[in-house]
Amino acid sequence: MSNIILSTSAQEIILTTQDASIIISNGEAVVTLSRTGDQGIQGEPGDTGIQGIQGIQGDTGADSTVQGPQGIQGIQGDDGDTGIQGIQGIQGIQGDTGADSTVAGPQGIQGIQGDDGADSTVQGPQGDQGIQGIQGDTGDTGPAGASVYSFNRVTGTGTSAITSTLTAITWNASADSVGSDVTFSVGNPTRLTVATTGVYRICGYVTMQSSAQRACGALEILVNGVATGMQRSGSYLRNSGSAYDYWSLEMVGTPMSLTANDYVELGIGQTSGAAYGYNGTLIINCERSRSEFWLERVS
Repeated sequence: MSNIILSTSAQEIILTTQDASIIISNGEAVVTLSRTGDQGIQGEPGDTGIQGIQGIQGDTGADSTVQGPQGIQGIQGDDGDTGIQGIQGIQGIQGDTGADSTVAGPQGIQGIQGDDGADSTVQGPQGDQGIQGIQGDTGDTGPAGASVYSFNRVTGTGTSAITSTLTAITWNASADSVGSDVTFSVGNPTRLTVATTGVYRICGYVTMQSSAQRACGALEILVNGVATGMQRSGSYLRNSGSAYDYWSLEMVGTPMSLTANDYVELGIGQTSGAAYGYNGTLIINCERSRSEFWLERVS
């Protein structure tokens, strides 16, 4: 169904036909068609109307905060022809001198030989060993150097008791000596004194006597009155039946560095029991007349 509105000034009128109805009311006519008619022939387009007046330009919109999509890359154009060489520019101003090069330049031409310089004070490198020369004749023997060897040997008299205390042995006199580096004085009869700093060897032997069974004793060196702490040699008198009542304690030569005016003594003491040191109550005698003590300078 199609509606058609027509303008009129008549009062309301209703018209009804087989194919349409028309209602006219208040100056308007409404036509209702009950069927569609045949399509009419298309009329020719009318002329284009005149362009309306341009409206006022609106305000500029705010910049978009969203980046638009990347456009498609255009096709690469062909390389253009090489241009003509331009005219040489004017020489620029000379720049500052650059820093010294760290790379060595080429070797220059050999200069003229200069005058001889002064002798060097620095020892040059050792040259190769030359060929061995012919062995010369043996020269005359030179004079012998002065010997530093010196010694003094002392002996004693009588007897003295050997107790549980280490005691320096008293000597009576110098029996033999060479040089002057070792001296003996009756004012200090236990000592041998050195006059010169050097290396000395200390030697001696001491005879002990006892009628007691299992009598023991030991020797020890004292330097400047202080015991060295090491017992030298040792004895054991069994005294059973026909056992011998004497024992000789011989001390192996001991080298020692001494300073001028040092003095050395030879001590003896009675030993007994399990402890290291000097102890015991037996009657033991030191036979000084059968004993000797000496000191040698060797260097």
